[in-house]
Amino acid sequence: MQRLKRVFIYLKDAYPMIAFVIFYLLSFRILEKVNRIKYYNIGIKLDEKIPFIPAFVIPYCFWFVYIIVIPVYLYIKDINSYKRASLYYVFGCTLFIVISALYPNILYLRPSSIDNTGICNKIVLDIWKSDTPTNVFPSIHVYNSVVATVAMLKSNTKLGKNRYIRVSCIVTAILISLSTIFIKQHSLMDVTGGLVLAIIGYKLVYSKVPIIQWLRKNRPYITINN
Repeated sequence: MQRLKRVFIYLKDAYPMIAFVIFYLLSFRILEKVNRIKYYNIGIKLDEKIPFIPAFVIPYCFWFVYIIVIPVYLYIKDINSYKRASLYYVFGCTLFIVISALYPNILYLRPSSIDNTGICNKIVLDIWKSDTPTNVFPSIHVYNSVVATVAMLKSNTKLGKNRYIRVSCIVTAILISLSTIFIKQHSLMDVTGGLVLAIIGYKLVYSKVPIIQWLRKNRPYITINN
């Protein structure tokens, strides 16, 4: 019982983020299930010139590991960096939900048929079955990849200061971002939107702007040392 209490105490800084993740997943699920009267096509002509490359499903799927492992590592090794990263995640994901609710969007980029003999092709088909081509702008795959990478690069951890890890994180973020367009999950507009949102979020979270100063002063659980 004492061990369990210590675990709960140790995880106290994680509760706000856990609650947000639950909120986000539920909100996204609802948006995916609701049929809208009109969807806005996000695709552009240039998207049609980009080839479909099934092998990019590997970095695409690695995203699910990448955006979890880094926050967990930072929570253990650098709590202040974890708190900054949490704010960064929350900002973009919340705005994504708002945009998806107010501006229903869709893509028509997926090939009508693909060979299902290769392992990568089969994974892509499984992803397409479970994930509709709606609510794609801006790309959360791109946004959260940037968030995880920036959080690691800005941290004071041993791995965050390691040159090879830093380069690996940057390359990973690039590959994940490219994967979204090469397996036809996102358009160039989605990728651009994700990058722009990441830049805005970075300016808010890592700069001394009034809203962040207020949060640091009035919300103890996200207090961050400069």
